[in-house]
Amino acid sequence: MTNWQCSLATDAPSKSSVIKVGSEYACIGSLAKYAADAESKPKLNVDNVAALLQDPETYATTILTVCLIMYKDETFKVDPLVLFQWLLEDFGVYLHQDNENKLQAILTVMTTDFFYTDLDVFKSVCKTLLSGDPGIYDMGVFNDPPTVPEILWGMYEVALVSDEEVVNTFDYSPEIQRFVDWILKSDIVDDTAPDSMDSLEDEGLDLSTDVIRENAAALKAQLIAIGLAEIPRFPALEIDDGDSEGDPDNQPVVSFV
Repeated sequence: MTNWQCSLATDAPSKSSVIKVGSEYACIGSLAKYAADAESKPKLNVDNVAALLQDPETYATTILTVCLIMYKDETFKVDPLVLFQWLLEDFGVYLHQDNENKLQAILTVMTTDFFYTDLDVFKSVCKTLLSGDPGIYDMGVFNDPPTVPEILWGMYEVALVSDEEVVNTFDYSPEIQRFVDWILKSDIVDDTAPDSMDSLEDEGLDLSTDVIRENAAALKAQLIAIGLAEIPRFPALEIDDGDSEGDPDNQPVVSFV
């Protein structure tokens, strides 16, 4: 199977599900680093931050950006429980349980390579970033696979918070590649009517990408609400149905351009 990754590459492999980022990609990770700089540190809107910390619909990127502005590199050095306590002391509210899970998930992504190498971590992070629920383990086995929207948003948000070196360098393991290929292909088979199985214009995948667009818009609004005056261009999401050359074995290509 051809390798795929979240990358700045412009050429997509033809036989594998792909998530890639176009050449105009601007990551939130870079903005958060800028925001944490002492000379350009933005003034946070305390009331809005407090409200978002308690809101289960808040995105991990929003919480991470608050932490980087407030605590800089200490964000990655202390136990998450310490971060929870600092947020309580600084904003007077408890972090919602779902947001605790989201912050821990995004910290795992940024301090280890497990999201790219361990299938169970990949599944759990994808589920957590969208829903706040890390999923269900039964006798040490992960029995709660992520949905297509959870996978697409998980990979999208991870790309947003990662710097370009990570985005360009880290390959997902073959096991994760096979899993995502299978999930995306299953979504097409399950959601497409029998009389149109030869087409990949399935409603299920289209609805999944609509979720990503809506989430990206909501994330932008949250970042503005906490006090960021400059928001980078978010990559747009496009789908190549994978059948442009009439090859039924081609997989869909999900691109951020």
